[in-house]
Amino acid sequence: ATGNIAANDAAARELAERRKLARAAAAWAFENKVGSKAALKDEQFKDSGLTYNMVQPLLKELKEGGTKQRVDAPRDHHCQVLTNAERVKLAEWIMGCAAGQVPKDRTEISAKVKEMLRARNAANKRRKWRGGCIRLNDQEVVVVQSREPQLTHTFFQRFYPWCRAHGIQIDTGVERSQDEKRAAKMTEATVERHFHGEFGLEAELIDAGVMDPVTKVIADPRRVLNSDETPQPI
Repeated sequence: ATGNIAANDAAARELAERRKLARAAAAWAFENKVGSKAALKDEQFKDSGLTYNMVQPLLKELKEGGTKQRVDAPRDHHCQVLTNAERVKLAEWIMGCAAGQVPKDRTEISAKVKEMLRARNAANKRRKWRGGCIRLNDQEVVVVQSREPQLTHTFFQRFYPWCRAHGIQIDTGVERSQDEKRAAKMTEATVERHFHGEFGLEAELIDAGVMDPVTKVIADPRRVLNSDETPQPI
């Protein structure tokens, strides 16, 4: 598995560099008012390995949205789900949730992606689709309209290597069992509330007359406590 991750990361870095060069070629063509073929014949791009199909969609996007669109939210590929800026925000959200002991699984991440796409579409409508709008591409429309709770495996297989290729140190997310999710939320503060909070175990025992409120000692050791989910003195 480690070998696959390393290979995917290497491929993602190579792809990121190639797409960066493709964006540069498209920008050069846009600025010089020439087509993609002319750009690929220029000295700085002719031996780069770029193809017409890599440059033309980016140039078309520039022509439709103007330079502001590329500055605000460039994509590495015209079929990419989420703009580069949105992907960075998604990665920051995932890492922030994990740091806060509330890790997100793929279903929750998928819901967040749909939320971001709907927000962009709503912003486009408010702008009345004028300059600077980043329209949803065909793949993004499919994501928004899908009733599936999770995005495809391919999205995640590409998203995490993309992040690392762009300098974002994020680990590949994995599905967690319900027990693992609950364990991740069991912080020291949570445990403290469970035992000593206003409605915690200690308060329950005192209220039931099992524990002395001053000494906090169980008065009758013959009393049995069932403390599975809700403490029930017997």
